[in-house]
Formats: sequence, structure tokens, C-alpha cells
Amino acid sequence: MSAARVFAASLDKLDANVSLLLSEIDAGGLSELSVRATYAAMARHLPAIHHDPFDWLLVAQALFEPLHLLISDGYLLKYTDFVIPL
Repeated sequence: MSAARVFAASLDKLDANVSLLLSEIDAGGLSELSVRATYAAMARHLPAIHHDPFDWLLVAQALFEPLHLLISDGYLLKYTDFVIPL
């Protein structure tokens, strides 16, 4: 789970209970992916397909690591094959 996603939730960008989200991350045995400066720099160079900087950061993380990004937002599918729709 990306720290960027938790940050977005804490800013009410997502309809999520942050305390519950953190509990579920722990209970589910998910690893936390920290936000690195490399991801932020890489996100700047992504095409402007979607205009949400939090999503750019998630796509950059998926590309850099590489990891699969599970999303419910269809816009991100245009960035990379690492994006998987839910």
C-alpha cells in the first residue's frame, strides 16, 4: 500500500476512514511503500492523461519498482500495463 494513497485518504480526497485503512493494511499483511523523491521526480514527466498528482505518484511508483497498481480509475489504464482495473 502506497503511503501516497494513505495521504490522499487523510486529505479527504478519497472516501475512506484512515484509521480503518491503516488497520486493514496491518491485518492484511500488506507492505507499505514509502514515497521516494525518485517517484516524485518521475511523476513530473508522465503525460497529462489524468490531472491528479496523487495518481501520477502512484503510477510513477508502479513504473519504478516495478509493481502492479490496482485501481478503480479507468484513466490510469492509459499509462502502463502495470495498472490493473478492479
